[in-house]
Amino acid sequence: MVDIILYYPMAEYKQFLQMHTPFQLITKVNVPGAAHKKEKFLIYRFKNNGKPDSAE
Repeated sequence: MVDIILYYPMAEYKQFLQMHTPFQLITKVNVPGAAHKKEKFLIYRFKNNGKPDSAE
């Protein structure tokens, strides 16, 4: 399993991960008290096919 964590993600990065990679968005974490709505963390995950999480 591989995770990518983006902070203050650019639209181009999000679009590339969604359209051109096997990574899937797992969760979005907003920053409390953030001054800008883009101030957040996005976590994307790639899992090896056929393997349960605990075996990786």
